Amino acid sequence: MRMARASASSAAYRWQVASRCAAAAVGGFALASATSVLLAWLVVRLGWAPLASAVHAATLVSFAVWAAVILWAFHTASLRRVWLNMVLPSLLLGALAWWLGSGS
Repeated sequence: MRMARASASSAAYRWQVASRCAAAAVGGFALASATSVLLAWLVVRLGWAPLASAVHAATLVSFAVWAAVILWAFHTASLRRVWLNMVLPSLLLGALAWWLGSGS
């Protein structure tokens, strides 16, 4: 009985780590991508830089965002908070970029 409980607890822990890895990789990429698209669009629309420079700068920022998200995914205690804070901002930024881009 004791061995079965330890095995179940070990399996649950492994699934939590796998879920954090997926959140960091997939969710982090989605958040960094949405941030990059929105930032490049804003830089071009505000006239701060031409398109190529804006895309380059936004891509560089997205790598920093992705790295920060990966670190944060393993630092936060709650797995639910990790997924919610990956999915909701990604959807919000993506929808905002789509909405702003469709009007032009």
